[in-house]
Amino acid sequence: ISLYSLSQLFPQYSSDMLVVFLQYMELCQEISQDFLTFTNLMIKEEESSDEMKSLLFFPALIRDTERPRKIRETFQFGWCLQCSNPHQFFVPRFLHVLLLHLAYNYALPKSESSIPYLHRLCDIWKNGIHWLDTDGVETVVELVDNNQCVVLLMSCQQNFENNMIKLRKEVISEI
Repeated sequence: ISLYSLSQLFPQYSSDMLVVFLQYMELCQEISQDFLTFTNLMIKEEESSDEMKSLLFFPALIRDTERPRKIRETFQFGWCLQCSNPHQFFVPRFLHVLLLHLAYNYALPKSESSIPYLHRLCDIWKNGIHWLDTDGVETVVELVDNNQCVVLLMSCQQNFENNMIKLRKEVISEI
């Protein structure tokens, strides 16, 4: 949603105040229009104001609440990062930023082109992301157990084990 659209809905409030409030309540993340243009999710426009360049991502607008059924149930590798205190949990903002970051960094195909495009074999749902990369590796990152555990699950096609090991190291470092 563009900041311009939001300011049109709430003309009595300052745009900056709305964004700060929504981010503080962990309802949205600010995304640069340049990011969407870079990933070909948005066509570059000639001229636009700062309000038009600023976009807000509302994870609550993701309709899928469960992992898609097409994703396999068994994986070759699993890793988890778990809160050690039962009263601690990963905040929604952490997951939202992590999902966007993983989608941007790993759901893109490796290409010699200077302008990448989104690899369309990516699913995002309320608590996770799943993608297949061009190196034969399938990956799921998901928040489970009442937001207390981040799980990484991976599988690969035969003879692609080295690609999976390399990607596993990178994704764990990102998390």
